[in-house]
Amino acid sequence: MVLKHSGCYVSANVGLWPMLRTAITRRVTDKRVITKLARITKADLQTLCKQIDEKTIETSIEAAYKLEELVEAHRYIDTGNKRVMCPLFSAPLQNCKQKTSNLNQQAQNFKK
Repeated sequence: MVLKHSGCYVSANVGLWPMLRTAITRRVTDKRVITKLARITKADLQTLCKQIDEKTIETSIEAAYKLEELVEAHRYIDTGNKRVMCPLFSAPLQNCKQKTSNLNQQAQNFKK
């Protein structure tokens, strides 16, 4: 991911290494990274789907993989070339109305 100078990146549910990298980034650059361990609830997911449907927020998908392509997906992510999300689909999405068809279509069309 490329962050503009003085940009701010917010992430939830991160591991130890990203939290350490966050601390280092804050000290040596003008970029801000905010991390927080979050608990995700059904209400949170419903709100997220509503925001996606209303186009208040936008998804950014670089590549999508089917469950049987798990190994290939990991190989791609491990190359370090991943810039945005690369979801893994185990079943068709059905919660978000407008984006469902787009995400499923992207899952069919995108390859590494």
